[in-house]
Amino acid sequence: MTPPLIRQIRFQLQMLDALLQQLDTPGYGTPVPVLGNSSIGMHVRHILEFYQCLRDGCADGMVNYDRRKRDVATETDLLAAGIALKEVVHFVNSCTVNASVRLLSGEEEGDKKGLIAIDSSLFRELLYNLEHTIHHLAMIRIALRATGMEHLVAERFGVAPSTLRSGRVCVR
Repeated sequence: MTPPLIRQIRFQLQMLDALLQQLDTPGYGTPVPVLGNSSIGMHVRHILEFYQCLRDGCADGMVNYDRRKRDVATETDLLAAGIALKEVVHFVNSCTVNASVRLLSGEEEGDKKGLIAIDSSLFRELLYNLEHTIHHLAMIRIALRATGMEHLVAERFGVAPSTLRSGRVCVR
């Protein structure tokens, strides 16, 4: 049986995939003033790169979200974004054991004084990524509303499950 955490991440990523399949290139890559001129594509790239950092960090047990690739192709090319999303879903589906990881924050300096390291776990980081995903989906929803495309997403898009359960949606 699939753990609830994995099911919820897959659900959020499926909603993102459904959106990507409806957008055109201008809708994906055009800067949106209400988001400080970031684009929907920039937020999609940001979401996916956090999962990619976690996936890559699991190999040696060291996760550093500050070392994202910031791949322009993922933020400007819907095909590249779709491929990256499928890879992320594959990674999430493979997460069956809660392994220990070391979370690093900051950029490594010569003597590493700028680097913070704390113990964490794969599932804790997946939960962080889930919450991070929902936050950025909410921002994407704001961009969609500002550009007249909010009709492309479901009512639950960018809304936390706890908010849905409470019946008090404040991101509208």
